Amino acid sequence: SVGTVTVSTDLTLAAGSVTFDLSTNYNAGNDQIIVTNNLSLDANTTIYLNALNGSAPLATTADYVLFQVVSGTAAMTTTPTLQWLGTTPANYLGFSIQQVGNNVVLHYTAPAVNPPSIASATATPDPVNLGSNVLFSVTVTPGTSPTIASVVLDDSAIGGSGSLSLVSAGGNVYTNTVLVASATSYGSALSLPLTVTDGNSLTAAGSIALTVNPPTLYLWNGGYANWTDANWLPNNLSSPLLAGPTTGAGVRVVVTNGQVVEDVTGGVNGVGVIEVAETGTLILG
Repeated sequence: SVGTVTVSTDLTLAAGSVTFDLSTNYNAGNDQIIVTNNLSLDANTTIYLNALNGSAPLATTADYVLFQVVSGTAAMTTTPTLQWLGTTPANYLGFSIQQVGNNVVLHYTAPAVNPPSIASATATPDPVNLGSNVLFSVTVTPGTSPTIASVVLDDSAIGGSGSLSLVSAGGNVYTNTVLVASATSYGSALSLPLTVTDGNSLTAAGSIALTVNPPTLYLWNGGYANWTDANWLPNNLSSPLLAGPTTGAGVRVVVTNGQVVEDVTGGVNGVGVIEVAETGTLILG
């Protein structure tokens, strides 16, 4: 049962142990030892603590006075060993044995809670072609929480949803692959925002740099009626990508997603410049 023990002589616990029952109230319902004369404790002393309310947090607004020295002195040359019995309170990691004045107390210091951090964040390949896949890889260093709840990349700049979830590849590495849309801005480096969230809802923010290659400019050099691959410069399109119009004097170039890139008009022996992705499928007509 909980109570107070008074020792009317010196108390030395150089190689001994003592157990305290503690409630969630720092100044009521707790065991306490009152020492009339001198108290001596060191690292060979073991102080056992039993939380009467199980996992319920102990009080943190003031110290639990374990030993109260009335007229003598308290000597704690080294810190006693602290051990918990049974179910530990939720905040047990923040408690330590300290000497405050002439008392020995259980003191609470909020433990540091560190957020996660981003060790590396890469895109492969970089630069990447329009219409090609790019692999994103992020290495995370966990903070206080060992759990990484999510790693989310804003891929809207390359035609994605804006909230691409990267999945665990093991060893705190998170990856995912996405297709670079044909309408993506190209040339200058893009910065794709990245957010890591851990089990404590703490976050780390970063970004992944990605450069998208410009498409190739192809020049039609074969006139109106001669629709062969050899008449596109540079000559690196493969049949059957091209098909000629049957009527009219214009040529309309469309990429696979239905977006009109450019109209080229002219007629017989007409010449035009058309901009398309190297990997795109062309529909002419």
